[in-house]
Amino acid sequence: MIPMLASHPRTPPSTWAPDQFHLPPYARRARQAAARTGSVTAAFAATFDEAGIAVRATGDDRWRDPAAGLLLVGDHRCRHEFITLCALLARTGRPSATLIAKPYSRAARILSMVGRHDPETVLPVIPRTLARDRAGIRTRDLLARLRHRDALPTTDELTALNRHTVTRASRLISTGRAVVVFPTGGIGNALTAPWYDGAARILGEADGSALVVLFRCARFSPRGLIRSLNRPGHGGARVIVDIHTMGSVLEVVRGRRSDPAGITRDLRDRFRSRLG
Repeated sequence: MIPMLASHPRTPPSTWAPDQFHLPPYARRARQAAARTGSVTAAFAATFDEAGIAVRATGDDRWRDPAAGLLLVGDHRCRHEFITLCALLARTGRPSATLIAKPYSRAARILSMVGRHDPETVLPVIPRTLARDRAGIRTRDLLARLRHRDALPTTDELTALNRHTVTRASRLISTGRAVVVFPTGGIGNALTAPWYDGAARILGEADGSALVVLFRCARFSPRGLIRSLNRPGHGGARVIVDIHTMGSVLEVVRGRRSDPAGITRDLRDRFRSRLG
C-alpha cells in the first residue's frame, strides 16, 4: 500500500523514484550546482554554459517577467525540454520551476534527485491506466504496471493524488512560480497527438493574472544535446525554443473554469496555429 503523508493524500511508492537511481554525468554536475546555489534553474543554466550549449527563445517577451506566474504548456518529443526551459528561465531571474510528470519516468527521477532541496520541483501525476482495480491492463503503461504491481494505487487513491497535484500546481502558479506540463501525457508530438485536460484543470483553479505560455523546442538534436551535456568541451550545441504567450489565465479561460474540454481545445488549436 502507498504510505500516507500529511501534505499529500497519497504519495507515489518510493520504488518509483529510488534514491540509488544512476544519474548521468550532466545530472550529477547539476545536482552539485543545485546544492551550492539552492536553485534548480541556475544549476541547469550552469550545466548548459559549461557544455557550451546556447539556448535562445523566439517569440514575445511577456513570459520573461520573473514575478509572473507561468503555466508552460508544450511539446514533449524528447526527454530534455524541462531542463532546457530551466536554463532559459534562469536567465530571467527565476530560481525555481516545477514539472508535472509521472513519478516513475526517467525525467522525474533525475529531477527529484537534482532538486531534492525543493519538494516542489516535481509534482506527480499517475495515469488511470495504472489503477490497481482497473480491468484492462494492455496499455502503453503496461511495463510500469508490471514493474510496480505490488504498490499500485486504487482508482480512488489515484484520483485523489492527481486532484491534489492540480490544486498544488494552481497555487504555485498563483504565487508566481513557473509550472511545466506536457499535455500529451508522455513523449509525443503535441501537434499531432491527443491532448489531456490537465492543463485546463490547473487553469480552472489558478489566479487570473498568471500567464499561459505555449512552447516548442525546435531545430536541435536531442542526442547531440545530451552528448554535449555529458561531455563538456567536446563541442557545443544550440537550442531554439519557440514561445507564444497565449495570455493571462483570465483571458484564456474566459469564464469557462468548469469547461476543461473547451479550454483544452483552445490551447491545442492555438499551439498548432502559432507553433506548428
